[in-house]
Amino acid sequence: MAAVTPTTVSAAEPEHLRGRIISGVGWKAASRLCFEASKVAVAVVLARLLTPHQFGLAGMVLVLSSVVPTFAGLAFGSALVQRKHITEDDKSTVFWASLVLGAACMLVGIACAGLLAKFYGEAAVRPLAAVLSVSFFTSAFGMTQSQLLVRDLRYRSLELRTMVATLSGAAVGIAAAFAGWGAWAIILQQVTFSCVASVLVWVVSDWRPSWRFSTRSLRELGRFGGHVSGSVLFGQLTQNVDNLLVGRYLGAAALGIYSLAYSVMLAPFTRLTSPLQEILYAAFSRIQDEPARLANIWLRANRLMGAVAIPLLLGLVAVAPDLIPLVFGSQWEKAVPVVQVLAWVGILEALQGLNASVLLARDRSRTYLRFSALLFVGSLVAFVIGLQWGVLGVAVCYAISCTLIHPIYTVVAVRCVGVRLIDFLRNLVGVAAAGVVMLAVTYAVRASLLQSAIPEWQRLVVTIAAGGLVYVGVLALFARGVFTDLQALRVRRAGSSAVAAQPAAGG
Repeated sequence: MAAVTPTTVSAAEPEHLRGRIISGVGWKAASRLCFEASKVAVAVVLARLLTPHQFGLAGMVLVLSSVVPTFAGLAFGSALVQRKHITEDDKSTVFWASLVLGAACMLVGIACAGLLAKFYGEAAVRPLAAVLSVSFFTSAFGMTQSQLLVRDLRYRSLELRTMVATLSGAAVGIAAAFAGWGAWAIILQQVTFSCVASVLVWVVSDWRPSWRFSTRSLRELGRFGGHVSGSVLFGQLTQNVDNLLVGRYLGAAALGIYSLAYSVMLAPFTRLTSPLQEILYAAFSRIQDEPARLANIWLRANRLMGAVAIPLLLGLVAVAPDLIPLVFGSQWEKAVPVVQVLAWVGILEALQGLNASVLLARDRSRTYLRFSALLFVGSLVAFVIGLQWGVLGVAVCYAISCTLIHPIYTVVAVRCVGVRLIDFLRNLVGVAAAGVVMLAVTYAVRASLLQSAIPEWQRLVVTIAAGGLVYVGVLALFARGVFTDLQALRVRRAGSSAVAAQPAAGG
């Protein structure tokens, strides 16, 4: 097997694809930054106004918003992106199937709200769950148009819509928090985002469903979609069963601490790298029959993701003791060690983030499903074992499980793209070395400042600045390819903007 190493952007790559990828990354990054900044801002307000118990009540309900919509057509939408050729029958069939599934999920969610409240032993969960269930239908209403925009790499329209919906949800959530509505602030934020996003995608998309439904399209898309649906379900269960168990056996206050650590502090850092994932899935699907090109892009993108995620999450380990009490208040200090442990999980997940894009683009949906099931089983065992040591025990056992299982995912991915495992590891050595040096310096700077009378916020700023400068310097020594790729993207973007702005080719 020939070795494949990352190179700079090649002029041989089609201009339209490169231009759309670059443009898409820019718009996805802006949208993601808006989303995460909004989420953190709302979380800060809520953490100041709500108790951990109220925060935990919302966390109990939000498990539904991650798991149930898996059945509302998302998998069929991914099949529209992956297929080289789609028909009007395919599009309309996916729309109507998704709408029916979304309505069914909404009704099931409302019907099960009482059972969920009994499971947790919290009567307040019932109305929260019933209202949140409305978002299952509204999300399905705009899913097909969203996936068609992804297929055509039309991210400007898609992400402008997302940013407006994000800001609308944030405004409603903050207003509800100041009005003293407690856990309702978080639920209303979610429902508002879903409704606004679905309405706006109909505005920005020129496709409209016709009164057509093809059982043949449903059957053909269903094979791929069924595997993806199962994989997404296992993935969402993995990310949420810990909340379910912590809320049930450790209580709402403990879940509030765990949710802050995972959903508010960790997830935004790991999701900063996600703009590449959706974009490259669409791009990989277009070049699925060119494994050498796909492998080259995959390696470069993984290095860029590592260059962002590793310093952010290692830095979070060092500054969490100052950052969390300063931003959220002293009542959240118990979340500090949980954040520090889960940061390692975040690094592992970020470095595996593009594996699904590769497997699905190359029609390895069954392999993706099998690994997702393995990860879920391993994580579930870890969560159950960790419960006896509280939320920190859950976090530690989860980290151990991910450390043992994620390397399997890496092996599967490198085989799929046709590279050697050593190529993947060598690709990340410089980035990892820079991150470790940064972590050591950051710890040393913070420890030295603890002996002084400097205010906590100044210590935080100085520590972050020192770590950032060291990281960039070491990265320039050991991973110059990162800067080369960034420079190539910047240069190409200017020359590709006109191409990227051209109307997308029809499906």
